[in-house]
Amino acid sequence: MLKKFELVGKSLEQFQGNRLEFTSKFYEILLTVHPELRRFFNNKDLLKQKKMLSGLLIIISRRWRQPQTLASILRRIGGNHFRYGVKPEYFTIFEEVFLMTLEIQMGSNWTKEMQQAWSQAFDEMIEWMVEGYEEEKNQTRSAATFVLRHKFS
Repeated sequence: MLKKFELVGKSLEQFQGNRLEFTSKFYEILLTVHPELRRFFNNKDLLKQKKMLSGLLIIISRRWRQPQTLASILRRIGGNHFRYGVKPEYFTIFEEVFLMTLEIQMGSNWTKEMQQAWSQAFDEMIEWMVEGYEEEKNQTRSAATFVLRHKFS
């Protein structure tokens, strides 16, 4: 696991000074290739979204050596996405567009080894996000059931 995250971390270092440029390109591609996802951003400040993604890239680049910490952060993000109405299948769309953006932005520095490392890393990161998503979904259901039972008892 650490080998792939090391390669992921190193590839992120290339965007140290221009993460916002990278995240801007990511959202441009995402909303062009998947216009159906625009509804999740209609009432959102897109600059804030770009900055949050940029912050996540910083976390990944700094925490890849601490998988438990990274997993905890991504579970929380997955739970947040449940509350936003984002479905887990959209996480793979994120991966697809993120890898596409990396390839475009890195140009000749993008290698097959990096693509494989990122794909494997995304498998784990998405798994953690789905865990957080499911936890939040179950907690929300439990809370709703509790309220309904007590309201109608």
